[in-house]
Amino acid sequence: MTQMLTTQYEFWLPHFPTHNDLTKLESTKLATTFLSKLLIYFNNFNIVFTPVYDTTVTGGRTPILFHIPNVTKSDVSSLQNKRLIFLDQIISNDSSFLLTFPEMKQMAQTNWKGTPPNWLKKMENTEIWTTTNRRLINPPKELPIQNFLIQTPNILPNQENQLRNQWYIFWDPKSNTSIYGKGITQINHKNTPSMTQLQHYVQSYLEDDAVFDSRNSPSQHDAITPRKKTTLLKPCKGCALHTYNVDRPLICTMYTVTTSLCKFKLYNQNIMKRRFPNAKKLWKFPTKHHITLHNMAYNSFLKLNRSSFSHFNPNPNFIVNDLVRNQEFSLQELAMNCNLDKNHFYFLYNVFKGNQYSLDTLYLLIIKFLFRDRLIFYTDGSLSMDGTNKSIMGAAWVEVSASGIDTFQCSTAHLPSSTKAEVLAILTAIIASPTHCHVTIHTDSKNAIDNFTKTGRTNLSQRRIMKLNNFSLWILIHRLIKTKSLRVDMFKVKAHSGHLHNDQADRLAKDACSISPIFLATSHYSQAPVMVPTLASYGPIDKNIRKYFQHITNLHMFMKLLRTKALSHLFGPSLDQVDQINWELTKDWIAQSCDGSVCSVANDRHTGFKIKNLGHILPTVDIQRLYYPKLYLDTTTNCILCNSTSASNTHWGLCHQHQMDRLADYKDCLSVLISALEHHKEIATAPSADIAVSSSPLSCFDLEHNSSFYILLHNAVPTSLSDLIARFIRSRKVKSQVTNTFLSAFMDTIIRKYWRKYALAYKQWEKSLHITKRDKQLYRKRRNRDNEPNHTPESSLSRPSLLPGIRRRDDIRRLVYAVGSNYLHSGSLLEYFVSFTPDMREPLSFDINGWYREMDRSG
Repeated sequence: MTQMLTTQYEFWLPHFPTHNDLTKLESTKLATTFLSKLLIYFNNFNIVFTPVYDTTVTGGRTPILFHIPNVTKSDVSSLQNKRLIFLDQIISNDSSFLLTFPEMKQMAQTNWKGTPPNWLKKMENTEIWTTTNRRLINPPKELPIQNFLIQTPNILPNQENQLRNQWYIFWDPKSNTSIYGKGITQINHKNTPSMTQLQHYVQSYLEDDAVFDSRNSPSQHDAITPRKKTTLLKPCKGCALHTYNVDRPLICTMYTVTTSLCKFKLYNQNIMKRRFPNAKKLWKFPTKHHITLHNMAYNSFLKLNRSSFSHFNPNPNFIVNDLVRNQEFSLQELAMNCNLDKNHFYFLYNVFKGNQYSLDTLYLLIIKFLFRDRLIFYTDGSLSMDGTNKSIMGAAWVEVSASGIDTFQCSTAHLPSSTKAEVLAILTAIIASPTHCHVTIHTDSKNAIDNFTKTGRTNLSQRRIMKLNNFSLWILIHRLIKTKSLRVDMFKVKAHSGHLHNDQADRLAKDACSISPIFLATSHYSQAPVMVPTLASYGPIDKNIRKYFQHITNLHMFMKLLRTKALSHLFGPSLDQVDQINWELTKDWIAQSCDGSVCSVANDRHTGFKIKNLGHILPTVDIQRLYYPKLYLDTTTNCILCNSTSASNTHWGLCHQHQMDRLADYKDCLSVLISALEHHKEIATAPSADIAVSSSPLSCFDLEHNSSFYILLHNAVPTSLSDLIARFIRSRKVKSQVTNTFLSAFMDTIIRKYWRKYALAYKQWEKSLHITKRDKQLYRKRRNRDNEPNHTPESSLSRPSLLPGIRRRDDIRRLVYAVGSNYLHSGSLLEYFVSFTPDMREPLSFDINGWYREMDRSG
């Protein structure tokens, strides 16, 4: 908890950083602690950690940090010293103007010393139009939260008090605006809140009225902004707020709680009449501008309703509906179901957020089942797939224990699965059940029944439970069962078998996919101690977190792989052919062992060749000229065999020199594929393997224009091959076996055969140029020495001589490598050591004492 608050203080935000906040903070250098750096790193994968506890700082709505361009650590320190965290603290009360530094001091009631800070100068350069009027370019959409000197009416002693010349304003959360009124009567009854009857007045501006004559007030002729206009109040002629009054039937009146009112004063009517001769007698002119009064009423409302400050509340003006707010229960009724108790941790509206209608329906069913001792539910779930983020799950149940049938349906989203919908239906049935009730649940999901039994075992640790899918729902189910002392029995019902109640629940679940979803509250997500991992702003991740992260990192690595230039030959630079490769099978084929062993020298070489071939970095002439430009100065770039096309990794397998032999070998490989498909055929309706292969893209024998052949040639698996095998085989294991059989034949018959021919011709060509392997080794050593700092280049590539008695440092490195190895390979120590030695002509000394002396001198 301390680290969370430290991170929030480090970024100087009024709440724990969200996904959007971390995205903006990534370009800054404000992250210095380990936790803040981790938060930004995980945010690159759209993983955000949301605290279980609300750490929101109240007193404002818009963070100031994101309105300062190029914010630095010194800017944050200045804001921290001045205790400025909200933009509300440095703007005018109508959210339109940036205050000057002296005005900020006056609002904060603190005399800060020194010149205006750098962050204020940055804002003046980018956030306002001009320094003259200081109007904000992008003012906040919501009213600022500021400290006002608010006068509230006193509670008078009499039961009914007549008010005289008392003017009030209050905030109406339903219409989300302020309302003016003149006080008529204050009513005070015992054990009830004080109420005030008001005559409703409507606010407008004098300059907007048709009666207003601008010639009589030239000072108001150029009023172009609301702040320069004169606030005017007119009596309301009737509206939806009107409450009928027998004593005053001709005026619009209303009743409101006295404590929610804010007092204000009016200008003298005679003075305003002389200033505006056309003004009517019933018009009233407040001494404060409407923008100030409007903001004052809003801030007064916020002080009375502190819960609306919550950063995690999607609707800041949300008020619990009248059903929940006005419903009163006895202690006995509250003891029958903890989900009814507003002060209980498992109160229904604390467990779920979202669709209010669904929650209200469940709330009424909780009340209806309050004194039942036996409930029988038929539950079902449905999944409507429309992409990962647009999919929705419907859940429903039918209760049949009484003479009548009660039904409930709801929906949810995020991490879609049909099992999650089934579990949500079970959870809502448990919530509706009263204490000490015998609950029988019939479901057509065997997986849900098995997980219910598994998660209910007492010997199952919390860590093992959190490796299951939907573990937050399962944990909540079992804790509710324990809290309510329920007896729960679950039975399997055959799906779509004509069972009346199960089919009814199935229809309700499918219909529920079209309604707005509900979500499990963050505080009930497995009741984690501090923070909850969430996927951006979608919701908590209630599954095996390591496996989930593995999928994300694999996708991230795959996207980096697709952006590599080496693979652009396979699918083009614009990735328009990336779907022609089955990447999952390609990964399995690259990792496939050539000799069945887990680790061997031959297998390492085999895998390395496949990776180089896939990445188009086999040592062809163009690659060698790239690595050794000084050894291949004036050499030709054409193919060594055909001498008609440039030598490259895209050409060696399609060289015209072996065109006929390559075609015959490819037909032999296709015959191996046909035999494997016929032998492992699992789908009876599949056509003949010979016909299927001959009609597939694999059988295009113009190999130079056959994209599938080119993909196979570079050790990747084309989707044409995987789709063909899927027409005959269902089992994933058998599919992999048939694929590896064909690819192994292709590897031995074509790739190795023709690469060896090319490599042999390439070596003969190198010999003709007197380029040896030793020349390349010395070139690499020389290049590495030249790249070292403070190194003077030598004049030649000859091997430097050593003085007598001086040991080579390479000997030390080899010996350290040898004695520190775990000898996974077979063979003696000496054989392993000699095989590691790159230069076989060098004698190797095992003088351990000399080695220790050399290590002491080298540090």
